[in-house]
Formats: sequence, C-alpha cells, structure tokens
Amino acid sequence: MLTPIRKILCSALLAGCLTSSLQAAGKNLPFPTDPASGVKIEVASWLDACPPGGMAPFILKITNGSNSAHDWMITATDGYNGGTTTTLSVSVPAGRTAEVPFTAASGLRDSGSSYYRMMNFSVTGYGALGSAGQLQQPDTLSGASHSSTTPFLAISSQLSLKGWSALSDKFDKASGGKGSSSGTGLDATQVDMAKAPDDWRGYSGLAQLWMTDGEWSAMGGSAKAAMLEWVALGGHIILFGDDLSEARLAGLKVPLPSSDGVRRIGAGRILTQKWDGKTFPVDEAFKLTTSMTGDPVPKQLSNYGGGKWKLRDAVAAPSLRALLIFGFIVVFGILVGPVNLYWLAGAKRRQRLFWTTPLISLAGSALLVALMILQDGIGGSGARRVLALMLPEQNKLALVQEQISRTGVLLGRSFAIEEPSWMQQVSADNTSSSSFNPRGEMARQFLESDQRTRSGNWFSNRALQAQVISAVRPSRGHIEIFPGSGDNDPPSVVSSLGATLANVFIIDDKHRCWRAEQSGTGERKIMKSCTKGEFQSWIQSSAQSDMGPVSRAMFDALNMLPGHAYAESAEASKFAVKTLDSIRWNDERVIFAGPYVKH
Repeated sequence: MLTPIRKILCSALLAGCLTSSLQAAGKNLPFPTDPASGVKIEVASWLDACPPGGMAPFILKITNGSNSAHDWMITATDGYNGGTTTTLSVSVPAGRTAEVPFTAASGLRDSGSSYYRMMNFSVTGYGALGSAGQLQQPDTLSGASHSSTTPFLAISSQLSLKGWSALSDKFDKASGGKGSSSGTGLDATQVDMAKAPDDWRGYSGLAQLWMTDGEWSAMGGSAKAAMLEWVALGGHIILFGDDLSEARLAGLKVPLPSSDGVRRIGAGRILTQKWDGKTFPVDEAFKLTTSMTGDPVPKQLSNYGGGKWKLRDAVAAPSLRALLIFGFIVVFGILVGPVNLYWLAGAKRRQRLFWTTPLISLAGSALLVALMILQDGIGGSGARRVLALMLPEQNKLALVQEQISRTGVLLGRSFAIEEPSWMQQVSADNTSSSSFNPRGEMARQFLESDQRTRSGNWFSNRALQAQVISAVRPSRGHIEIFPGSGDNDPPSVVSSLGATLANVFIIDDKHRCWRAEQSGTGERKIMKSCTKGEFQSWIQSSAQSDMGPVSRAMFDALNMLPGHAYAESAEASKFAVKTLDSIRWNDERVIFAGPYVKH
C-alpha cells in the first residue's frame, strides 16, 4: 500500500505529466529583444505545426517596459522567398502589455515531405533584434511520402494525452517503420480547445478536428460559433465521448441529425466516435484519418489546372501583338540611336544627349502605355461564380467565390478587406497540362496588411489571374416553404434572400422535387412538380458546369438532400466578396443551397 506521502507525490507527478502534456498543444515563438529596452515580444500559435493551406491563428504578445509608446510590425511569410505575406502593426503604450489576435495566410502547399512547408516570423520596432523562428510541418511527416499523407487534422489536448503516441506508432508501423518513405504519414497538430480561436479562418487549414464531448461543452460561445462556421465551409468535427446518446448530444447542443442520420452544417459534418475516456481507440482513429472521402481544400486548389475549370473559357487571355511590339522596338532603337546621335545631338552638340535621350525614353514609355491602354483598357474584366450556403439556424451565409479576370493597365492594385475572408491564388492557365505551381508563385508577393488591405500581386497589369475566396457573414435571408392544403398539393415558396431568383428547386421531406421560376424577394410563388432528372439537368447546366474543384466539392455534399432548397440568381454582386474595384464582372452568377425553412 502507498503511504500518504507517496500518494501525494504520485498525484503531484501525475498532475505534472498532465500539465506538461496539455501545454504541448500549441507553440510559443519568442522574439530576441534588447534587454535594455524593457521590451518582450512573443507569438503564441494555437497550432503546433504549419498547416498546408488556409490560414493559421496567432496571438501577438508585446510588453512595453520602456518609458514611451512604440510601434511594432510583425511579418509572417509562408516559405523562404515570397509567397503569401501577412503583416500586422501594433502600438503599445509605455508600461503596458498588448495581446492582439491575428490570422496569417499559409498559402497553397500540398501535404507531405516532398515540399517542406513552414511559416517564418520577423518583427521590426523598438528593441526588436530579429526573427522568432518558424512554425514548421509536423515531425510525424519526416518519413512520409508526398502522395500518401493524410489530410491535415487537429487533435485536442485531452485526446492527445491518451492517444497521440499510440496513433503515431500506428502510422509508423503502417509506413514500414520510422523514417520509411512508404506507407501513410500522419499530418496532424495538437491543439488546446480552451484556447480555440474566435475567427473561423483560424480553423481553415484543417480538414478534421478531433475533440471530446467535455471540451465541446467547455468551449466559449464565440469560439464554438467560429468553429461551426468553419464546418459550414466543409470542415469535419469528430466528437469523442462515452455517452453519445441523442439525449446527451441534445444537452450539449450538438446539431441534430438529418433524416439520413448525418449531422450537417453547410458542407461540413459532425461525426461521433465512441470512447470510454481511458483506452484510446487507435484502430478506429486510424481509419478516420485514412478513409476520408474527397480531397482536402489544399489538394482541391492544386486541381484548378489542366482544363478542369470551365469558367476559364469565359475570359480570354491577354493577346501578345508581336508585330506591334517588334515595330515599337525598331522605331525606338532608330530614334534613340542614329537619329539621336547624328541629328538631334550631332558631333558638335553631344551635350544634348543629356536631355534628348531621357526625352525620347519618356516619350517611348508614354507611347507604350498609350498602346497598352488602347489595346487592353484600364482596369479589367472577368467572370465569377458564388456558392452561397444557407444556414438558417445560425442566420448566416457561407460563401465560396471562384473568379477569373483579365487585366489591362491598373491604376491601383490594393483593395480593402471589408469582411473576414480567406483568399487564395489558383491557376488561370487553360492548357490541358497546367497545374498550379506553388514554387513558381513564390517569386510573387501576395500581401495582407493589418487584416484590412490586400496588395501586391493579387492583381497584376496585363495578366490572367484567378482566385478562390471564402467568407461567412450574418444573414437572415432564407427560402421558406408553405405546404399545400393537401398532402399532394404543391407547396408555395417565399424568398428573403434579397435577390430575384431565376429558378428555385426544393427536395421535400418525401424526396419529391418542386420548382418555381422568377421568384422575387417576398413574392409568394406556387411551385410545380418536376422530376429529379430535370433538377439534375438544371444543376449541371447552371451550377456544376462552371464550378471549380472547391465549390463543386462543397455543393456535392448538399446535392439532392431532402429538406433542402437550391436556387440561382444573376445578382451575384449583392453577395460576392469584394476585391479590386476596377475589375468589371461581366459574367457572374450566384447559386444558393441549404436547408429551407418550413412555415
């Protein structure tokens, strides 16, 4: 038997181990500072590993121990050279400590060791001496091949305490031993759910999030709302618990399952996994990571090349008029050479070269700009498609926007971030062999400043460029259904989405299909019966034909579901995430999908 002293020591040791394990989630990156300045700077990361895409959440902590206020600017860059760069400026009064949350873009990176991913941090300002190191990819990927890694997942600290080592060992054995280049690599991070971010973008780099029912119930309201917004955009939560009865889950306010037993929020799901809280279900967890259906968002982003995105056909690439350029070079060469040397600034007037040469160069530049404006115009034109996922229970809209534009001469390239959004450059090449090359794009700078402005190469002069954008915004807009007087009578539909709907389809609880056309806001329309073949024909022609990999994957998760409504409108500008104002969107459409509200 243990003596009381031994019991106390054992309890203290166990508590210490527990605390140490829980603190392993996340990562703190301190910046070197001048000791005489009285300044301390640190970046706290919720994730302990760099995600392959999306954004990552951080908290910048600055203690200003000096006698006056100072300003600092932190820079987070994805990769070594260029890529997506996020900056944040912070002012801290004398003798105060500031903690500022921010999200940094992780850019587009495929999972795996064939391309080592990382995020670098640096800070400038009073007392700062350099960088804070890097947030790197998981150590568990050191022996995994690029094509066989799992989608990036987050495992909560309570689950990590019981199962991280066992799960890592399971992946090592499946890979043929530690350091082997074959098999499956665990692409995962440990997280402390008590410090979960209040911004959905902080979850956007994850494919799955594992947590216990106790961690779910302990989450704050704003963090849980942000997490569910991420789920609406295609995220998956795996909820571990011993009592997973409907009564218990209803008490935890876990969303109710649909008629097919699936708990859906937008394009994402909440799944459950039985666990007694003691022995971690390693085999079941291994299956959860290796049997995911569909590609994660980072992989989908790399699939825009190769002729798989038909929206590119709506925008022609800038043409190169070789004859005109060749003629300009010849004329400019004659003017700046023989004409300049032998006529404007002859042998006896060589001093004129100091002003004739600059004038000819300026005139040539002005002519070249004029030719560009005449050929391509100012600003640009483009096409975009918006997928708006209706979330009536949350009074929100989850948006996925795919767009492509051709630019001429741009008078400005920066634009405001008017709402929390995630934006990623993708391939705009329409050749059959093209694919988005992250390494090639690293030579270009995609800047996000103070979470207010995007600038850099998001839009360039005379270029064909494409982007994918996600956002979640408050909205009371929905599609409401009024049942007919009899069981077989057609229902009526009323939209409060704020746009004229060219077509509205619903799949009712009995899997019957109904349709209405030209439904204005607040206008009650009696629907007509239609076949599922007609519905699928509309889906293919109006929605899926122009969708890229990201929006198609999200739409497919909601296609043909009972209790759901689907609609289209040409008034996409009312819902689109705003980017560069000088782009004219000549071809745009918004597709709505989500549960309808039953009157």
